[in-house]
Amino acid sequence: MPPKVSICIPVYKEIEFVDRAIRSCQSQTFDDYEIVITDDTPDDSMLRAVSKAAENDNRIKYFRNLGHHGAAGNSNYAVEKSTGEWIKLLYQDDEFSGVNSLETFVRESSNSDVIFSACYNNGTITQT
Repeated sequence: MPPKVSICIPVYKEIEFVDRAIRSCQSQTFDDYEIVITDDTPDDSMLRAVSKAAENDNRIKYFRNLGHHGAAGNSNYAVEKSTGEWIKLLYQDDEFSGVNSLETFVRESSNSDVIFSACYNNGTITQT
């Protein structure tokens, strides 16, 4: 049975951030999700970082891009590889603001076809 949520994390270099993003997902109280990581990094450094995080978590799905996709193409590829009912984009330098964030996201999904989620940037809320 597919997961309720696919957390899509398109990555490109900046390995120092991805572990924090993954741990942010793994700390959620809601756990019916997969983590779809699509990698646009030109070497194997991200693969090594993600493999370590995925050792004990079969919800992590890693896909290496063939060729350079760019930011938009890499995000689209993550969505394409997802199997969840809902998509939550989480970029590699992002993290959930609390352990109940995904639970709130799912609760709101029962009331809407689209969910907007704000982000905090230096202590302020940014809406786009």
